[in-house]
Amino acid sequence: MYPTDIIHELINTGIARDEKREIIRAVHHSPLKKLVLIGVTFPVGNTWGAHGADLKKIDPDHGSEATDNLEEEDISTILTSYKDYSPLPPDFEFRQPKYGWRAAPPLLQTIALHYANSIEELKICGYNGSPILSRLTPVTTSLLYPLRNFHNLRQLVISFWLLTSFGGSYRDSEIIQSWVDTRSPSSRALVVVTPRASPSVAPPVDPTVMPQVPNGSARHQNFNRWVPKLKYEFAPSALAYRVAADISPHLSDIAKNRPGGVLVRASFCLGCRDEHRFANDIFDLTLRIGKNGRVMEFLGPREEVEAGRYWEKLRERRWF
Repeated sequence: MYPTDIIHELINTGIARDEKREIIRAVHHSPLKKLVLIGVTFPVGNTWGAHGADLKKIDPDHGSEATDNLEEEDISTILTSYKDYSPLPPDFEFRQPKYGWRAAPPLLQTIALHYANSIEELKICGYNGSPILSRLTPVTTSLLYPLRNFHNLRQLVISFWLLTSFGGSYRDSEIIQSWVDTRSPSSRALVVVTPRASPSVAPPVDPTVMPQVPNGSARHQNFNRWVPKLKYEFAPSALAYRVAADISPHLSDIAKNRPGGVLVRASFCLGCRDEHRFANDIFDLTLRIGKNGRVMEFLGPREEVEAGRYWEKLRERRWF
């Protein structure tokens, strides 16, 4: 058997996806409770389409070169295979690697087949091609569907792409400042917040929509539509509920029903360097998702250099 920490480092080297898959298959008989997949692109699949076409449909102003090399997933194969889950036989043996990726099921399905019963911590980090928060593209559900087979999962770290364009410009700096403003004025530290309950339904009227005035008459008002959007879509609590709404359906009910639920750390990349929005800072929002997708508590968003997060990582020597 291979030591788990060695397996961890092998998967964490930025190698091609088919090589990751073959390493996972090759060490099938080794104990594995933690798996870290990190890359420039989302390690388990591209949700943005070829050259980011699906992202650009949602965010027409997106001009980052990060999309230039994105290849489209084999959607037809994924759609016909992502629900196929039959545990491997006890006598499974890895004989020869099979390289290449066309006509292959999602990588998460391969991981689930070999380690769904043992993995407790899973990290999937990579921003280019990552799931778009609250605007999941058609292939996203299929790529993440195998997560529901990880019944012993206790912690999930996953990258999300946050849409920040409004009124023809990116509002990253305003969003970041609003997060900083939520911190304690004395300690400048964020605190864990336990919501009373997760919202059951969306508000009947979008907060940015002005009500209709009877008889067709209307009063012209100077109404800043960005202010309510900032509050209702980007406030820490709103983000926590949005993350839960996107990821909870893919998590195992067994894992969510366990005391403490599943600890999810959603990782966002924000901060414009220029008009093309080359993001340059990472913010994490940590939340616990329990039974029926309830948000039990949340903390953040916190940037990498935030004091509490920095010392937490230093104490535990956890850099991912």
